[in-house]
Amino acid sequence: MNNHATHPLFQAAVDRIYREIGEDGRRELGSLERGNLIMCHFGLAMGVRNSLGLWHDHLLVEACGEQEADGASMRIVEGVWEKIQAEDAGNPDTDVS
Repeated sequence: MNNHATHPLFQAAVDRIYREIGEDGRRELGSLERGNLIMCHFGLAMGVRNSLGLWHDHLLVEACGEQEADGASMRIVEGVWEKIQAEDAGNPDTDVS
């Protein structure tokens, strides 16, 4: 797990997007292979950038381990994907709030 993955701002962003995309969005995102998450760049990741204000929230961008909004949004998408994968695997430590 990367250092950014434990940052409270990053976790809060992942949890928020997890809730916002709903069950259908989680099912669709969870069905992708990790290597295909880049396909989300102009869809889900753009929504993440806009929803979380990543163009202006430099603290959140840095909490994602990135220097710009595009990279930060993809980190958040990856975080949501990882949360879905852990949930699907029955990981009891996964917070699905």
